[in-house]
Amino acid sequence: MTEQSDFVWVRYLASLGISDATVTSLQDERNEVVRARTRDGRELLLKRGKKRTPVGDGALLTEGLVYQLLGESDIADIGPRCILHDRRSDILVTEFLPHPTARAAWDSLGESPGAWAPLGAQLARLHAGTRRLPEWASRLLGPFADLVPDDEPLRPDDLITSTPGQLQVVRTVQADSAVTARLTDLTDARQTSLIHGDARLDNILVDSTSDVRFVDFELSRVGDPLFDLGSLLGSMIEYLVIDSPPETDEKMSHYIPDVAGRLHDRARAVIAGYRATVRALHGETPDPEDFLSRTAAFVGVHLLHRAGALAHHLHGETRVGRSFSVMGCAFVKNPSVLLRPWGLDASYAWFRAKSGVA
Repeated sequence: MTEQSDFVWVRYLASLGISDATVTSLQDERNEVVRARTRDGRELLLKRGKKRTPVGDGALLTEGLVYQLLGESDIADIGPRCILHDRRSDILVTEFLPHPTARAAWDSLGESPGAWAPLGAQLARLHAGTRRLPEWASRLLGPFADLVPDDEPLRPDDLITSTPGQLQVVRTVQADSAVTARLTDLTDARQTSLIHGDARLDNILVDSTSDVRFVDFELSRVGDPLFDLGSLLGSMIEYLVIDSPPETDEKMSHYIPDVAGRLHDRARAVIAGYRATVRALHGETPDPEDFLSRTAAFVGVHLLHRAGALAHHLHGETRVGRSFSVMGCAFVKNPSVLLRPWGLDASYAWFRAKSGVA
C-alpha cells in the first residue's frame, strides 16, 4: 500500500516543537528523506516510509527496532543517534552525519591498511555486541534466508513483474546445482547476531579520523554475521567492476583474478580488522578456513543481488551485470577463485563442504 506523497515536513516538525526549520529534500524514492536545520544550527535527518505491509507495518519498522537493539546492546554509536521512531507516521528522526560514504571516500582512503581495517572492526563490534538478543528480534526482523537467493521455481507473477535481465540472472543461478546447493547451505548460520543486511560502501560513513558509522538498517536480520563481511567485500569488488568493466572480448578467467588482485591490500585489511576485533571482544572465532570460505561465498551472494538490482534498474542485462552474475556464481561455487588473488586459502573447507565431510 503506497501512501500519499503530499506530506508537509514543516508541519510535522512543528508538531514536535521544532519551528522555523529549513527542510532540504535528499531522496524521494522508496522512502522520502529530508534534512532539517533548526534555528540553532542543529541538523536532523528525517526518513518517512512511503509503503506499508498488508498488516499495516511501516516500511521503517525494522530500522526503528534496530536502533532500539543497538541502544540496549550499548553500541548505539555504531550508527547515527536515533532521536525518534514515530511508528504511527512511520518516520525516523536521527542526527544528520555530514560524513562521506566509504564509496565517495574511496580515493581518499587509498590502499592503506590503517584506513580500511576500521570498517571491518566496526562490523565486528556490531556482531560481537549483539550475540544475545531478545526473543522478539528474529521474529519481528524477519527470516535471514530471505537475504540469500534460492532455487525456488519462478511463479507466474515473477514472469510478469521481472525484467528480462532479472530473469536471466535467475536462470544463471539456477543452471548450476553446485551453486544452488551452496546457497542453501549458506542459509544455515553457524553463528548468529544482528546483521546490517546491506553493508555496502554506500551505507557506511567515514570521517577524517576514520570514525565509521553504519546507516540504513532496513534489511537487518538476525543471521550469519559473515553475510555482512561478504557484503562489504563484495561492494568493494562492485566498485572496481563499475569503474573498469571487462573488455568485450576479455575472458572472465583473466578478469576475475585481476580485479580481485587490485583489492589485495584493502580486502586483507578489512578481514584482519574484523578478526582482530572479534578476538579482542572475546567473540567466537570460527575455523579459519570455514570463516574465509563462507565469507567469500557471501561476497558472491552480494554480487548476485547487485546483478539483479542492475537488471531491474536498466530493464536488461549489461556487461557489468553479466560480470556480477558470473563472478557471484564463481565465488559461491568455489571461494578459492576469490581468495587466491588475496593470498588466502580455504580449499580444505571447500573440499569438506563439497564432499559432505563433517
